[in-house]
Amino acid sequence: MAGISAIVYSPTLNGGQNVSWQARPGANFGAGVQIPLLTGNFGVQVQYRGLYSQAPDFGLAKLTTNAWRLTSEPTAGLYVRF
Repeated sequence: MAGISAIVYSPTLNGGQNVSWQARPGANFGAGVQIPLLTGNFGVQVQYRGLYSQAPDFGLAKLTTNAWRLTSEPTAGLYVRF
C-alpha cells in the first residue's frame, strides 16, 4: 500500500503550549502477508504500516527543528476466513 495523507497535530490544552492545531502532509506505506495454517480458512497475518511526515513546529521558532519523523506500526494476528 502507498499513499499520501494529511496529519493534523493538535496539542492538548493541559500541555501548556497555548498553540493552535497544525496540518502537515505525510506519506503512508505498508505491506502485509497472510500465511495459511492447516487449511486455507485459518492462518496468521503479518503487516507493517509506516507514516513519514515533517515534525510540527506550530509556527514558533523555538519549536522549529525541520526534522522528519517515521511512525512505524508492525502488527501480527490470526485470521479466520468464512
